[in-house]
Amino acid sequence: MSDEIHYRLPWRAHSVRPGHHRGRDREGGFVFARHAPLLDAPDPRRIDVRASARDPLERILVRVYSQNAALTVHVLVDVSASMGGAGRHRKLDVAADLVAALAYSAYRTGDRFGVMACDSGLRDGLGCPPGHGAGTALARRLRSHEPAGRGSQGLVEAAARIRTRGALVFVASDFFFPPWVLEAVLDGLSGHSVVPVVIADAPDAIAPAGRGLVYLADSESAGRRTLLMRAALRRRVRARYCEWRDELERRCQACDVAPLWLEGGFSADRVTRYFFP
Repeated sequence: MSDEIHYRLPWRAHSVRPGHHRGRDREGGFVFARHAPLLDAPDPRRIDVRASARDPLERILVRVYSQNAALTVHVLVDVSASMGGAGRHRKLDVAADLVAALAYSAYRTGDRFGVMACDSGLRDGLGCPPGHGAGTALARRLRSHEPAGRGSQGLVEAAARIRTRGALVFVASDFFFPPWVLEAVLDGLSGHSVVPVVIADAPDAIAPAGRGLVYLADSESAGRRTLLMRAALRRRVRARYCEWRDELERRCQACDVAPLWLEGGFSADRVTRYFFP
């Protein structure tokens, strides 16, 4: 069984389907919203005698209820060659863990769940349209996939394909792509609640302690290099990583979103704390 993630929207859900989240529909349901004068909400069956007796304006008040709503959860997964890189954890395996946990959580709350996998284009065989179930099978496919495509431009196309209004969209990637791709993706998802999930190695795994030869490989360009790890090089590598991280934070904040960092593996609790700090 997958770990469960608790998530929420920063606004009321647009869906008319009953569900787990706060909805915009105030015409029915079972969640008390407010009192209103009988003339504004003409339903005598919901007259609140006690509230009416206490009203200083001597109005007849009725109880107004709202209906919780379901939403649609999308995950855009970067399956380009760089996601095949592995430090302590293979990046695509971390993305698969996220997909499995979100699919299970969406099933538990009655939400629809869909996945689109992308590199230079869309990879239909690794995704599924919004629905219920299929999370375990999708995670298994992602874990067995060997990324080879260069570029992540398919994320832009995937963002344009989401038609559901006010969806919750996770973008799972290492974000090692040009800034214009990030800006185009976030611009295409401007009508949704977006969570950029940055899958990265922990800083101590990127430049491990100790001295000796290290073998580096670039998954995107297939370039390889052998270096002698020493204290000065370790400081430079970690400083460059911090600069890249700060720059990514600034670009996300400029688009009014906050990245979720999964460094050193998947953690359902870390994802939940993103929504409930």
